[in-house]
Amino acid sequence: MKAVPRHPRPRARGSLYLGLIPLSFTCALFGAGLWLLAPGPLLALSDREFTIAPTAGATWFDQKLDFEGEASFGLRFGMEADRRFSVLMDFAQTDPARKTTGKSARVSSLRALAQCRLLTGSFRPYLMGGFGGVLFNFNDANDTAGGTASAGAGVEYAAWKRTKIFAEYSAVFYRMRSVTYSSTGSVLSTGERTTDALQSIAAGVSVGF
Repeated sequence: MKAVPRHPRPRARGSLYLGLIPLSFTCALFGAGLWLLAPGPLLALSDREFTIAPTAGATWFDQKLDFEGEASFGLRFGMEADRRFSVLMDFAQTDPARKTTGKSARVSSLRALAQCRLLTGSFRPYLMGGFGGVLFNFNDANDTAGGTASAGAGVEYAAWKRTKIFAEYSAVFYRMRSVTYSSTGSVLSTGERTTDALQSIAAGVSVGF
């Protein structure tokens, strides 16, 4: 899992190593969220509302990646246990370019999220958090991927019975360490491991069925 640093040295190659959250751990947490949100056998599965929502927004990156902020698009699936709690699967993609070279990359993220609405009227502010993964598909370096933790907040408006409009801010956190290699593959330097974030704003329309 490797990526070129912001300012590569002559005859040297740099890499970014992302810390991984095991996939089995992420799946287990998502399954636990589904179990916790189930109100019990008195509520049949057919009584719950499932939702689908296309999203659009913008994403900003940590400075060391040397990326411009860029528009992002995604798709979200959810299940509402009741008017206050939901579980979501969220996919988003953006194609930023390097500030210094203009080379582009494709960044994709997949998250399992729990959503808690603070109010249950027509306007519903909410908090959300969860785990997932992010893939950096570079055009000027080797691809890299890692596990993430997410947190965010937003507000939704129940425009119609099964249609809601929402807008939100979220941050996706991942661990990273930069490593610089010589042209023969020897390690020249290793940076400190840091926690960085992809920050984004997004809006969408959620339709229930």
